[in-house]
Amino acid sequence: MSILSWIKTKKQKNWISSMSVGPTRFIDISSITYTSDRAIESSEIRRLVNPIDVVSEIFEEHLKVNCDNLTEKIKQIKIRMNKMIKIGIKEGDIDKTLNYLISRKYLVSHKESYKKEFYWPITTEEKIKGLLNKYTLSKDNVIHYQDYIPDEGIKEIEKYCKLCQKVNKKFTPLVEIIMPDRAIKENIKSRDPIIISESPFGKFYFVLGAWDKEVKIMHELWE
Repeated sequence: MSILSWIKTKKQKNWISSMSVGPTRFIDISSITYTSDRAIESSEIRRLVNPIDVVSEIFEEHLKVNCDNLTEKIKQIKIRMNKMIKIGIKEGDIDKTLNYLISRKYLVSHKESYKKEFYWPITTEEKIKGLLNKYTLSKDNVIHYQDYIPDEGIKEIEKYCKLCQKVNKKFTPLVEIIMPDRAIKENIKSRDPIIISESPFGKFYFVLGAWDKEVKIMHELWE
């Protein structure tokens, strides 16, 4: 089931909550910086926390995306993909790379508006792994945890997914949830999640929201 189909079929519940997110540190489209997939090593015992209390630790202050010579890069990637298909090799990561490049054309043609559209804080795989190593938190596909997400979160996910479709119709983002470890979650009063989603522009994520029992203060955490 796609994330948009899941949103349409999800049962709505009455949640007493709201979310507020503020401006992100904008993506610099002059050059790209990829982060390592290696998790941050830690010798400390993982600490018990509420996700909302530590969400700001994954915010990335600045991230660069290379938008130079996109047309030529896309042409070369397509030539390579066609050769791979002819010899029976599946596209794999090269297909993702092509979608990133296609999506970056949107950044170039919407230099002013994209900053307002993609207002969510940015994070990276390295920062997420560091958080999971440090605290008793786990990450999984959001589709498996419908009951953990307030209606405001569903609306934010839907807004983001539709924006991704506007940028690149072939890109469907993976939306994930960060919450207390499954083994101990039943013993925790607050099981409120952090929601992240793949970026259409490269190997990084947008933080779509974080919730607690009362008012969400994402903009205060980010400013």
